[in-house]
Amino acid sequence: MELDCQNAARGVWLVKVPKYISQRWSKQKPMTEIGRLNITRNSLGKMEVLFNLSDQVIRTDPNQDSAPSSSSSSTSTTKTSTNNKSSSTTSALTTTITTVSSTSSSSSSTTATTTTIGKTNKPTTTSIPAEHKFAVSNINHQTLAIFSQDENNKLALEGQVVQKGECRPIGDAHYMNLKKETIRRASQPTKIVQKLDRAINNFKPITFHRSELDNERKKMNEGKKMRDDKEIVQNTLFTAFEKHQYYNIKDLERLTKQPVPYLKEILKEICNYNAKNPHKNMWELKPQFRHYAKNNNKDN
Repeated sequence: MELDCQNAARGVWLVKVPKYISQRWSKQKPMTEIGRLNITRNSLGKMEVLFNLSDQVIRTDPNQDSAPSSSSSSTSTTKTSTNNKSSSTTSALTTTITTVSSTSSSSSSTTATTTTIGKTNKPTTTSIPAEHKFAVSNINHQTLAIFSQDENNKLALEGQVVQKGECRPIGDAHYMNLKKETIRRASQPTKIVQKLDRAINNFKPITFHRSELDNERKKMNEGKKMRDDKEIVQNTLFTAFEKHQYYNIKDLERLTKQPVPYLKEILKEICNYNAKNPHKNMWELKPQFRHYAKNNNKDN
């Protein structure tokens, strides 16, 4: 893949900006003025960089749709070889965005900017801080460059980083109001309990459910359980216990077809109820009614 190196010698500033700035920058059209830089030196000779947002950026709604752009939409940084040094001057600089990095989910993003000579223009008061200060870091032992990729996936070298810094807001009233609003929105619950005037039915009411109809049909097919003679029930139980040593009450009810209360009365006379493992909740014949062979003592 070919790499466009036409702007390889151009000096570029690599600046990390707050999220609320990157959101508004991403809504701007290409080559739009987004702010002004004022670079001076203090009495100790240390460089001080002040940055003021433009009125257009301040008035931008971060929730509106992005402006149409025909320029590249992706910016990345990587290491490369360079010998450029950052120049120190005392002047006012106009800053314009040529490529904007895609918005990230973190609290700040990194954006590449180019500088041209211009005049200083202070923005009007807004709900976001207009004045910011750059914290410039030393990159003498680093070699960085800015790359871009357009809609046709064409790569280009936008320039080499000559200065690296972080854009920090000045703690004025606008910034404090912005932080208060951010904290207030973050403290809002994501789910709200809403009181309803009436219950909402997700199904149509019916007289009989299918399970109830199946139970009624089963009872009609089986008929009403009538009490048989006690001896007949006992003989049926003895026959059942000849096959297996342990039974639960449901199986005995199915075999004898007797009402459960009546069946339990008979079972208490001829059987023992196991309340512990390994045959918990099961019935077995009392010892005086057993006639199992020695090799058939275990349940099949």
